[in-house]
Amino acid sequence: MIKIKYENTEKMYEEINNLIEDNDFDIIVISTPKEMKEVFNDKFLKTNKNIVISSRMPKKNDEDYVYVEFIKQDVYAIAVDGPSGSGKSTVCKIISKILNINYLDTGSMYRSLAYYCLKENIDINDEFKVFDELNKLNITFESSKIKVNGEFLGDKIRTNDVSMAASVVSKYLSIREKLVDMQREISHDKPTILDGRDVGTNVLPDAKYKFYLDASAEVRAKRRFDEKKDDSSYEKILEDVITRDRQDKTRKYAPLKKASDAILINSDDMSIDDVVEKIIEVVREK
Repeated sequence: MIKIKYENTEKMYEEINNLIEDNDFDIIVISTPKEMKEVFNDKFLKTNKNIVISSRMPKKNDEDYVYVEFIKQDVYAIAVDGPSGSGKSTVCKIISKILNINYLDTGSMYRSLAYYCLKENIDINDEFKVFDELNKLNITFESSKIKVNGEFLGDKIRTNDVSMAASVVSKYLSIREKLVDMQREISHDKPTILDGRDVGTNVLPDAKYKFYLDASAEVRAKRRFDEKKDDSSYEKILEDVITRDRQDKTRKYAPLKKASDAILINSDDMSIDDVVEKIIEVVREK
């Protein structure tokens, strides 16, 4: 980390630009006193790399300094697997922002397919019809959010009915092969955190970091119930959680299971922040 004394704005930008010329990096992190962050203009920095401007509380005799850090990002993957309702997506979204890396919710791809099958009255028990529907979908990710046929689906794919239908369509080999190819392509050239049920065992078995996030069926059902994505009762959600666990763990192709080299995290008695802290700690240690 490089410390620059702030004397005037023009000189500060000049010094940072000189450092940019002399360093090989993917991200430049600039830490300023809070008041300066409001007026800092990264347009004056001569780079097309990622720029992160953060504020800090200056220590004594530190009010007139700017700190500059250059970060070289490796291409790596963080695989977070686990059953429905274990908190994977929430945890991964937070970690992606902390580490400034891409986030890919693999489960949202199956959920989106299930959503469209239900919407178009496609028989989800007919693999050929489901695969035909998949071929009609244009699936992309923007700012780590799934976009299908030009639409951000948001909470539409988070209902209990969609969750159960996703468990059915995800068991088909033709569906898994096509979506897994897409997942590998999206994550092959940039650092990415992925969550799903077979990321560490099938999608990216060579991922640098692997975690298996778990919780009891009762705790996961309570979390789903509290989210109020639909009008399902707690009892109905618990029943469906147990059913989905059984379907995911016993399906023929890429069943849900912990990778042998994954770190197990049981979140029954952990907050989201606790889980995030645990994963970040492991990633930064290696």
